[in-house]
Amino acid sequence: ILDEVSGMVRRIIKLSRLDAPNRPSNATSIYVQEAARAYIYGLTQASVAMGRAALEQSLKEQLARQRKGDFITFQELVDEAVKWKIIDKVSVKVVRDTAKKADKVLHVAPIDEAGALEVLDAVKRLLQLIYSAEGGFSRIGTLILSLNECRKRIYRSRTEGAG
Repeated sequence: ILDEVSGMVRRIIKLSRLDAPNRPSNATSIYVQEAARAYIYGLTQASVAMGRAALEQSLKEQLARQRKGDFITFQELVDEAVKWKIIDKVSVKVVRDTAKKADKVLHVAPIDEAGALEVLDAVKRLLQLIYSAEGGFSRIGTLILSLNECRKRIYRSRTEGAG
């Protein structure tokens, strides 16, 4: 038991706090908390899976894509996040690499403690970026999207009617 406790203490010390100007939603916070707890208890696969879930949830949340019922791929989330200035083009590589490492854990092979910490650190940095973004999707963004969609439909109806 003493070895387990010392391992837990060592892992706690390695984790750092998530600081961002905007607070994540309750759903995202739960994923982050469970990722940290799993890591502390030495459950590296679970910690990476929860970290990956937190990353995806944060993007959905910031893009107002949560609870809409429509399926969107992770790639589409990343593309929209760049479009709405939630993440910058430089961060896209980190987002994709982090997701790939997590997906590998879920679908290919387990990860060791150092690898899990690396994924969790990347997720933490990305969440800080996502929740610090000056851009972002808001009600105004939803309205603009709706207006653009209306313009496209009007244009299509005019061009189809003219032909």
